[in-house]
Amino acid sequence: MWIKQNGNSTDVIQTGHSLSLRNVSETDAGIYICLKLHKIFNASNPNETIISSTTEEAESEYYKSRKVLLIVRTPPGPVNLLWFKASTILGYLIWRFNATTNSGGYPVRSFTAEYRNVSPIENQTYPWSRLDPINISPNIRQMEVYKLEPNTTYEFRIWANNALGPGEIVTTVVTTLPETKEEDLIRLISADLVAFDPRVWIAAVSVVLGTLVILAIGLCVVLAKECYNAPVLVDEDEDGWDSIELVPNIILNPGFCESDDHDTPYTRTIIFGEDDESDGYDDEEEEKISFKRKVSIFFTGDTIRRI
Repeated sequence: MWIKQNGNSTDVIQTGHSLSLRNVSETDAGIYICLKLHKIFNASNPNETIISSTTEEAESEYYKSRKVLLIVRTPPGPVNLLWFKASTILGYLIWRFNATTNSGGYPVRSFTAEYRNVSPIENQTYPWSRLDPINISPNIRQMEVYKLEPNTTYEFRIWANNALGPGEIVTTVVTTLPETKEEDLIRLISADLVAFDPRVWIAAVSVVLGTLVILAIGLCVVLAKECYNAPVLVDEDEDGWDSIELVPNIILNPGFCESDDHDTPYTRTIIFGEDDESDGYDDEEEEKISFKRKVSIFFTGDTIRRI
């Protein structure tokens, strides 16, 4: 005998050693148990037998050896909720789907959504238009719909897809909002003008202007400090110092030579020419004048000073 375990209760399905199910649906999934019928002899009347299948020994023995788990895989079930949040020319298609209970035994690969115009205009029928993308990701739960007509009725439908194919289709019908007229716009603007308080805007503008003034004053102070702290170049005539501008290549005086061993500068003798009053002193030894000159260059900040 085959029974199906439903929680704490059991239902007798079939008798016999084989189990056969037809027109299987998701409700047929579950645990099936095969029980063997035991014969118990009556001591008072040996010819009479009692058939029993409720002894603890029989149940415990055949629960372990004849337990079958039936898993039914089907296309996905329907979405749980479907509604459309409409505006005049666009809207949002929103749905809810329980992937644990409605997946059909296989992971949901995608959703597919379509819509069409069902407004009764001259008995004209409109074909279904598929939303883009065609294969909606299984993690998405809403889609934006564009290029709708104001005050028009549309029908939307959606279904899930898995390895076995498309699932059950769910539809909804919605009407978009009518287009706003000039009278409605004037009425809305008039209501806003009545509730408008200029003091709020004056306070906001004052705060913005005050912030700009403070920033401008701070900028002026910073620039003034930069100009005050800027280095001043010394003029050439001041204290006999020469100030020159730094250049990549500095050409020193060719006559200047100062070795690293700091030797004593050599002596040069210069003989000056004779004047008119020295004609009578030809026989006297000419006076020799010797002098020394040493030029030093120092790097001071942004200038080079030569002594």
